[in-house]
Amino acid sequence: MKRIYTYLICGAVAVLLLAGFELYSSLAPERHFRSDQLPVLASPSTSLTASAEPTAAIAETAVAQAPLTAPDPAPATVKAEPPNAKASEPASGFNALILGIDGENGGGRSDVIIVVHVDPDKKSVALVSVPRDTRVSLPGIGMTKLNHAYFLGELQGRKKGVQASVEAVSSLFRIPVHYYVKTDFLGFSKMIDAIGGVDIELPQDMLLSGSETVLRQGVRHLDGNTALEFVRERYSLAGGDFDRQADQAALLKAVAAKMLTGEQLPRLPRLIKQAKEEFVETNMSVSDIASLTLLFKDKSELGIRHVTLPGKALTEDDPLLGSKLWYWSVDAGEVEAVARDYLR
Repeated sequence: MKRIYTYLICGAVAVLLLAGFELYSSLAPERHFRSDQLPVLASPSTSLTASAEPTAAIAETAVAQAPLTAPDPAPATVKAEPPNAKASEPASGFNALILGIDGENGGGRSDVIIVVHVDPDKKSVALVSVPRDTRVSLPGIGMTKLNHAYFLGELQGRKKGVQASVEAVSSLFRIPVHYYVKTDFLGFSKMIDAIGGVDIELPQDMLLSGSETVLRQGVRHLDGNTALEFVRERYSLAGGDFDRQADQAALLKAVAAKMLTGEQLPRLPRLIKQAKEEFVETNMSVSDIASLTLLFKDKSELGIRHVTLPGKALTEDDPLLGSKLWYWSVDAGEVEAVARDYLR
């Protein structure tokens, strides 16, 4: 009888081990994110093209409800896309759009716009910061600021702001967008606190204008509120919005590093569930996020690159306000080069 029990126990253990191995294998990023199973939120062939003039009702509502972005030291316009430009699918991997909304409860405009390309086969991650004042063509509006896409979309219905932003980014870079992650001020701050804060290395002292706090040079531990100030600060930075975008990318890397510490790994399943319920809105499933975490597990092999979309400052008429605004002007050739080198 003891021998039978032994066989049963050994058999049960073997089944559990096989099940665990199968689960781990299914979550392996190179298998989990197969190109034929990726969702597609927008692609260049399906993204809407803009009309030359704004729809009157949309324009009037937008002007009445909010001042659409104050001039920034660095904004302008994107040159018209060549008529024969071809859409390109990524050779491998997937693209995700990160949106940071400048408000709470989803209201406001997209203050942070980062396109992420993840290639599980190459174990690489690329972050492309897109200046919020980049001048793009929006459906029914014409040439205006990229961060107006979210605001105008939300005027037409809840969650339409995300889709409008996804389509605008897909059209700009001529890439498919598979996932999105959206958070606001409150969600971001709570998320940082949930993982116990993050450590950031500062090359020099940094003034946080909002609280008039000075972060000294070196490694500094940031809680949720301080991290929020850190990623929003631009007035005290020599490079203005561009230095801020670099800081935002640095903080994303710090969050990834913190999530993979020995202290946090056992809490990952609960943290992922909590993040989806309380901190962020995303179309990524729990298994998607778990698989992505496995990619970051071996940091020695993972390469993370970052670039800010290059361009130049320009003042031009805005169809929504009927007055001149600052924009960030990007050449179509430069956009294509960034898409080719970082997002495909």
